[in-house]
Order: sequence, then structure tokens, then C-alpha cells
Amino acid sequence: MLMLGKTRRSRTLRMAGVAALMAGAAAVIGSANVAAQHSAPPPSDPAPQEEAAAEAEAGDDLPGAGADGPVSALDGVYTVAQADAGLEIYFGNCSACHAGNMRGSGFTPGLLGRRFIAKWDSAAELVAFMQSAMPPAAPGSLEPEQYMLIVAAVLRANNFPASETIQLQLDTLDQVVIELAQ
Repeated sequence: MLMLGKTRRSRTLRMAGVAALMAGAAAVIGSANVAAQHSAPPPSDPAPQEEAAAEAEAGDDLPGAGADGPVSALDGVYTVAQADAGLEIYFGNCSACHAGNMRGSGFTPGLLGRRFIAKWDSAAELVAFMQSAMPPAAPGSLEPEQYMLIVAAVLRANNFPASETIQLQLDTLDQVVIELAQ
């Protein structure tokens, strides 16, 4: 009986420690978000974002998409302009948690590597998750095009090739397969 009492006390102390750790992490993440919002450079010219969004609307169809079926992100499905605009949005909305290098920090997962890529079947699935959960303090607060542009930046950071003519487009995201190179 004496051991049972010590075990319960130890478990209670461990649980209290975990709860305090989680509360501390939430406070740090919250203050990092606030600090990032207050220390972020002033918004830059919105032209790159608008240019990339306009480019996506006017872009070529995905190679192999449509009647031929899905296309792999390995074939180049975004432009450099889209990835650049997405990176700008990422730094303004995501980097406080996922880090500037997209490797994650603390309890926040990274957005790079095989493990991350293996989680997603399509660009549409990744965008849908981002819209429903990101940023944590205000899920869905970005425009759909902004989430799509962040995906372009994440694809580039994961060494998926860019295209000179093919852009990510909201209406074809479900046709873009995110897969690991063989």
C-alpha cells in the first residue's frame, strides 16, 4: 500500500509537471507569435503576391492533369514567382512557429523532409489542412490563394522543381500529387 501511495504521488507530480510544461510552451508560442507580429518588418509591396496570384489565374494547365489524370509535384507545378510570394507570406504568418528555415521549433513540426512529404497525398489536402488549422491563433484567416502560395514555397524548400510555365492553381490543386522521389 505504501508503494501505491508513492506511485500515485509520483504520477500526480509528473502529470502536473507535464501540464506546467505544456502551459509554458503555449505561453512561449503565444509570445513568439506576438513578438513576431510586432517585430516583423513592415509589410512589403503586395505586388509579388498579386503577381503570383494573377499568374496562377492565367497559367497553363498542369501537364498530365485533367483527362490524363493527376500530375506529380516532381514534374514542376509552381513558378519561382509563386514560391517567392509564398515565402513572403510564410515569413509573415508561419515562421514564428515553424522557424524561418521551415525546420520547426520546440513542439512545432518542421515542413521539410521525407516524413513531412509522406503525410500529404495532394496539394489540395495540404491546403485544406492549412486552412482548417493554420495559423493556430486564427485558422482560415488567410486567403485561399495565400495558402496555395505557401504550398509553393514549401514545395521549393523540399526541392521540388519549379516550372517556367506551369503554376499552382486553386482549381487544380487536387490533381497535384505530392510524392517522394524514387
